[in-house]
Amino acid sequence: MLSPPARPENPAPAPAVGTDGLGADARALVASEAKFGAISMLLPDPSGISRVSDGRYIDVNAAFCAMFGMGREAVIGRTSTELGIWATPHERERLLAALATEGRAERLALTVRARGQEVLGLMSARPLQVDGEACMVFVFHDVTQERRVHDDLVAAHALLTQAGHMAGLGAWESDAAGTVRQWSESCNAVHGLPPGSQPPAAYIEQCVAPAHRAALRAAARACLRDGRPWTLDLQIVRGDTGALRWMRAHGEAVREGGRTLHMRGVMQDIDAAHHAEEALRESQQRFRLVFEMLPYPMGMTRCDTGGYIDVNPAWEAMTGISRAQAFGRTVVELGLYTDEERRRALAHASTDGAVTPVECVLTPRHGGALTVQQSTRKITLGETECWLFALHDITDRKRAEDDVRKREAVLSLTLEAASVGRWDCHIPSGLVTGDARWHQMRGVEQRVDEAVPFDQVAGAKDGPRIYAELRRHARQPDSSFDLVTTVPGAYENQRWMRNLGKIVDWAPDGKPLRILGVTIDVTGQREQEMLLQHLAHYDALTNLPNRVLMAQRLTDAMAQAHASEQLLGVAYLDLDGFKPVNDRFGHDAGDRLLRAVAERLTAALRPQDCVARLGGDEFAILLPDLAASEDAQSALERLMCSIAAPYTLEGEPVAVTASIGYTLYPRDDADADTLLRHADQAMYAAKQAGRNRFQEFDAAQERAQRDTHAQVVQVREALAAGQFELYLQPKVDMRLGTIVGVEALARWNHPERGVLSPAAFLHLIEGTDLDTQFGTWVVQSGLALVERLAQSGTALPVSINISAPHLQQPDFARCIGEQLAAHPRSPAHLLDIEITETAALLQIDTVAQTLRALRGLGLTISLDDFGTGYSSLTYLRRLPLNTLKIDQSFVSGMMDEAGDLAIVQGVIGLARSFGYRVIAEGVETEDQGQMLLQMGCAQAQGYFIARPMPLAKYLEWAADWQAPEAWKH
Repeated sequence: MLSPPARPENPAPAPAVGTDGLGADARALVASEAKFGAISMLLPDPSGISRVSDGRYIDVNAAFCAMFGMGREAVIGRTSTELGIWATPHERERLLAALATEGRAERLALTVRARGQEVLGLMSARPLQVDGEACMVFVFHDVTQERRVHDDLVAAHALLTQAGHMAGLGAWESDAAGTVRQWSESCNAVHGLPPGSQPPAAYIEQCVAPAHRAALRAAARACLRDGRPWTLDLQIVRGDTGALRWMRAHGEAVREGGRTLHMRGVMQDIDAAHHAEEALRESQQRFRLVFEMLPYPMGMTRCDTGGYIDVNPAWEAMTGISRAQAFGRTVVELGLYTDEERRRALAHASTDGAVTPVECVLTPRHGGALTVQQSTRKITLGETECWLFALHDITDRKRAEDDVRKREAVLSLTLEAASVGRWDCHIPSGLVTGDARWHQMRGVEQRVDEAVPFDQVAGAKDGPRIYAELRRHARQPDSSFDLVTTVPGAYENQRWMRNLGKIVDWAPDGKPLRILGVTIDVTGQREQEMLLQHLAHYDALTNLPNRVLMAQRLTDAMAQAHASEQLLGVAYLDLDGFKPVNDRFGHDAGDRLLRAVAERLTAALRPQDCVARLGGDEFAILLPDLAASEDAQSALERLMCSIAAPYTLEGEPVAVTASIGYTLYPRDDADADTLLRHADQAMYAAKQAGRNRFQEFDAAQERAQRDTHAQVVQVREALAAGQFELYLQPKVDMRLGTIVGVEALARWNHPERGVLSPAAFLHLIEGTDLDTQFGTWVVQSGLALVERLAQSGTALPVSINISAPHLQQPDFARCIGEQLAAHPRSPAHLLDIEITETAALLQIDTVAQTLRALRGLGLTISLDDFGTGYSSLTYLRRLPLNTLKIDQSFVSGMMDEAGDLAIVQGVIGLARSFGYRVIAEGVETEDQGQMLLQMGCAQAQGYFIARPMPLAKYLEWAADWQAPEAWKH
């Protein structure tokens, strides 16, 4: 039905009827219309011809009729408006406008109404002439399904993109060489890269953690080479923070004709999941550890079959059944529970978090039945619902409860048979009545119906306490009225009654009206408590305060002395001669003597004083409110005189005296225990001074001892801090003018007091454990000096002083050997050990053996201060010596004292006789050196030659020193 050609103005006469009779043009038109009809009927989309002027349809195809639900006859000759084709009038106007402006309509989006619904489509139309009228041929393509599919695809893509972002899942693609060329935005998010970023060219080196690079390269190569897909969990380095995150990557090869074109895959951020898995594994491990270590029997069974899944060792121990034996079997099959017990346990099982224990009877493999409490809760392991249970053996508790019930029954009978007085009090009037037993307990004869005031039924001081307890009970009615009161009676003229009551009636205004109660005689219990209290604080033999009560009273007296600014005397007394009396007359007589001493002490003291027996024949005395120490001495003199008076034991006179030590607080500003200890120390001083006297504690001496201890601590810390140094005092040959050695002398480089000589610290070291420590430091430092002198080109013997305690250590020689081995650059023959004559004579056999061992190591030995002791020539010959040193006291006195001169000459002679080298100490003048040379002693040391000095100054001094000319002739 294409547009026919225009008809001529003067048409020829019509041919005869039939196509054979038609003209050529007519036949062409008929053929064209037939083709159009055939084509339009085959089109799947609605199509047709309509007039442009009014939209009247000239022809439509079957698809048009099907879409709008109308027959062809109902459409032909009617307009689109009449048929309600357009969704709005504007739709046709837009179509006509397109034809008018563009001469055609090409896939114009229009909306029609078909079968009551709006349908969106694309309209294509061309103008044509039909019978001289302007018409158009149109085709309408319904895009509703396509749009729906498109929208679904867009929505699916958006949903997939959103899911990818939420799941951290991104897609990627590489080239044939494995280089990532493109990826989705999710990949940028996973790697911490800005949106729109392209994949890094060196992806593995830049983005993958070093530990995972090799695995990724190997997987990619295998995929590209063999088409083998791969999946890896690996760590990447985020581009924004540099932090490591876990990622799961998957890749597959895209192949064609047996070769790989490229590789594509997905990647997903699994960092949170990875850490969650690790946390889950750790949690499972912790659960397993706790499950197995808990002392309570526990296990898990399947909800559907009841078969055991797991049990812990405590369950195995309780039941006598191993885990392997229990697995898969039920508690009934194992004979632990009956069916009834199992049903009862599960009836209380928890499915909502609340756990209710239930008692069951469990029969283990060995032993009798057990009563257990089972707590059960439903849990889910994977997809399996299970019962988690815990057992608690309460067999012993149940037995104990049975015993308690039995005892409670017996107690109830006992209470019924006990004598308990009952009373009834009218609270507003304060009057109370009681039964006969209650009156009898009060010790009065009174009618049962006769009322008495409540505050008069007890002791004189109990009235206020009764009303105070009554008020408390009214405020707290849930707790009973409970008060112990007194009535005249036996012990200390008193009896004790415990009153228990309960308010039973209240007034409308809330005030109590009536209270009922019972009274129990607790005199025996109270007397026992008082007796125990007395025994705990008083000595059973003398009835004096004991050590416990004395400590309390001493603390109180110290506080009082501090407040009153007066002195408190604290004395410690010990009897002289008590043991012989005890041994002679026996312990009973000794106890009588101690009681007599206690009575005399108490009588001789003031009322505010206190005497306590500490044990044996020792007593402590407190003398408060003293104005001066003379007051304490006067009191102690009275005590000694009182004790020294004769006693009579077994008809014989006996005499004992006392030694007393005391201290005065707060002059002695110590704590309570220390005050007693100071008094005890002073008492021992009195004993040592001859007994039968008193001695005051010397607080100043105590402080001096503390100061000495503090100084020892300072020396110890200084040694550890490296504050000590060895100074060098040269030894010279006076005749030759040469330096023959040095003596290393310790100096303390005190941070506040400067350089200190040995006189400031050696006395603190002697006799302490520091003696050996300090000596070890001297040996180590001496060997270091030997090495440093050798390195400076002036190798000389270095003498070090060793104390007697250090020398007498059993392993002294071995330790010296170890030190020599630790200083291989310090020749042993250049280390000289100096010992004093006193040190040599103490344990001479042991010392001689040690010295021989030192000589065997290559060391030399010098005997210092020779002549000041009492050594004999026999002892001298037993010692393996190299040098004798003349003490400086003889050198300084030899110029004026003939005796000192003779000693010096004798020592020089002895040294020559024994083949020892001799050296004089303390040379302070040129004349002393000259005299020593004349007597044959060429070697010396002393202040005239040089004072001790540090190594650096010594090296400077040694370079310039020259002996006096008088010494060289």
